Amino acid sequence: MSDTRILAGTAKVDISPSMEQIAAYRTLNKEQFQDVKHRLYARILALRDADTGRTALIVGTDLINVPDYFMIRERLSEAYGIKPTDMILGGTQNHSSIVSDPPDIPKDARPDFLLQVRDCIHDQIFQGAGQAIAGLKPARIGWGSIPSMIGINKDMTVVNGVPMGANVNMYDENELFILLVRDLENKPMAAMLNYGMQGVFYSTMVDSHISGDIHGAVSAKLEEFYGGDFIAPYLIDASGDRSPLINGDLQSFHVVDGTLKQEKVPLPEEAQDKLLDWLSGLQANDAVRLIRDIDCSTEHLAIRSDEIFREGVSRVPPHVSGGGKENDLKAVGTKTHRLHFVALTEDLAFACGNSITQSDIGRLVKNCLPVKTVYISVEGGVSGYVVARTTREETFGYRFCPFLDAEESERIYTGSIQKMYQEAE
Repeated sequence: MSDTRILAGTAKVDISPSMEQIAAYRTLNKEQFQDVKHRLYARILALRDADTGRTALIVGTDLINVPDYFMIRERLSEAYGIKPTDMILGGTQNHSSIVSDPPDIPKDARPDFLLQVRDCIHDQIFQGAGQAIAGLKPARIGWGSIPSMIGINKDMTVVNGVPMGANVNMYDENELFILLVRDLENKPMAAMLNYGMQGVFYSTMVDSHISGDIHGAVSAKLEEFYGGDFIAPYLIDASGDRSPLINGDLQSFHVVDGTLKQEKVPLPEEAQDKLLDWLSGLQANDAVRLIRDIDCSTEHLAIRSDEIFREGVSRVPPHVSGGGKENDLKAVGTKTHRLHFVALTEDLAFACGNSITQSDIGRLVKNCLPVKTVYISVEGGVSGYVVARTTREETFGYRFCPFLDAEESERIYTGSIQKMYQEAE
């Protein structure tokens, strides 16, 4: 008889907006969604240490963020006795899914329908968490990574303070990570995917479709392949400067008056659907090959977690100032960054941020802990973004406020999370 002390449970719930909510959202003149092309889901994985009763909750949503993250986290904590920091509620940075609280609308001025969308999402996540916890059963976990066949177009190095466009030949950290859960009969229960790639395939700003985008399509393919109650939540890695490379360079970049402009090559809808199917199939195949080879031999958890809030200086992004490097280094204010980590075992930890983190910062954090570390770059909000519609139209007017001072980045991201890891219970 096995002495496994891991209990695992799963759930999948629909969080798609209604047509009435989409119609109301269009009145804001932001993301002009017209219908639901692919359903949006929240996928919940619960892991419990049978010896201590401590439970970790991992939630992946087909959303750019979980609105009012701390509200639903507190609700889950009170109902199920889970330590708040033992939860990861991560979106997939999916720009073709409804964003229920745009950051340029003050929270106390949000229309009622935005609150209704938020409450619907919270209720479904709450229901799914209850299902996952009620279905806990003995399991084992394992993890691994494999190079992904989906390419990443990473922004080129800034030259004289001006970004020079997309560098389609620069493949940066293209490892697909999977945390795999199997039951005691060796049947896969869940595969949590992590890969640094923005969900911008269906994002057009005008008459877009609600969609799970590439992330949702990969999850759907895996869930169809394994069947039953199997879930494949997809949480993104650091990806603020990385988009999917779709059949060559289908996007052109140029700078006008110091501002980065982007134009998309239009595709017929049927061609776009075929490309999405092809790309998601590539990564789903990568995942199946990896799942086949992962040895789920870990039978004990060692859950610990912590979080910290740290103020950092925000600086003008190069393509906004247009004034060269000296002007780009000027401070324009402060930004509160939330750092969070959850360790599931002695050998595996998740480091999380509350913004769509650029890949260099994600790499810093992953390299600073003495164990295998997975970085999750969108967790409960887009507070690392400010509104600048003319700058990044393809992402609904959000642009990243980066730290251009390497020492400051390392102090905030690396030093803080190292300290948390050492002191956490």
